[in-house]
Amino acid sequence: MGVDDGRREATEGCGRLTELPAEAALIGLGRAGFRLATALAAAGIRLVGIRDRVPVDPTVQALLPVSAACDTWDSPAGWRPAALVIICVPDRAITAAAEQLVASSPPGALKGSTVVHTSGLLPAQALAPCAKAGALVASMHPLQSFPPPGGTPVQLDGVAAAVEGDAAALEVAWAVARKLGMRPWRIEASAKPRYHAAAVVAANLTHLLVRQAAVLMEGCGLAREAVGEALGPLVLQSTSAALAASGLEALTGPAMRGDTATIMAHLEALPNQVATAYLSILALLPDLATLASGCTADPGSLRAAIETCQNSAARLAG
Repeated sequence: MGVDDGRREATEGCGRLTELPAEAALIGLGRAGFRLATALAAAGIRLVGIRDRVPVDPTVQALLPVSAACDTWDSPAGWRPAALVIICVPDRAITAAAEQLVASSPPGALKGSTVVHTSGLLPAQALAPCAKAGALVASMHPLQSFPPPGGTPVQLDGVAAAVEGDAAALEVAWAVARKLGMRPWRIEASAKPRYHAAAVVAANLTHLLVRQAAVLMEGCGLAREAVGEALGPLVLQSTSAALAASGLEALTGPAMRGDTATIMAHLEALPNQVATAYLSILALLPDLATLASGCTADPGSLRAAIETCQNSAARLAG
């Protein structure tokens, strides 16, 4: 589907073919920025510069497969804006980075450029200073977590990427995502907070729950080095089943059976904060059962069972 040595990619779903920029500049060399820098270089998009708020660690710079100029806002050293600028900084710093980009660029230098940020939460509007300077703006969020620079590289092939923004910038972001092996999809700006919350529930909160389960297992006498091996098959099977399911048909456990006695035994065995989290998560079950297809459990019965456990737990805590 690509022509012109792969620099012209079909932006399926965005309306037309978009010419990919031959070069790009990057702001922010954290986890996402480092991975995108290596991916852009591997895809044949030349990096003309990488800018960060602090000097790039020489050991990190040595890991980059390119010799792009690396500098800071305070000590510029040859970095220049390009036809594509990707901003990979924390959400709270995106608009400030956009302002600095405009202030540090020659007059008119950004006109017609595409500036993209990688936040999952904020819309392209966070780049308003660049838009006022004549740039086209978009957001492109890879739905993936990244290790620190130097860690085992995470593949981008097949990773979903939510994109939104100006029509022309959206097409560029879509084409870049495709070029890097990702699967872009268009999201409305107003949906990004819920989208990002879903990502946090799926990744960060799941991580916390698994680590809490590991701590509980260690408290049962299982050696720390054996916990991952013990929990691994259970966690992987459960998450795989959840991802493959259309609803709750694959969910097991005492709540699905209405087994309040077992749930109460769990609550009595858990530290207070963990027991509270346990009940809070179970409280999601009745509404999910109402929405789910293939769920044989009655939502009303589930709600009654969970309320019984909540009331009993409250009495115990009192």
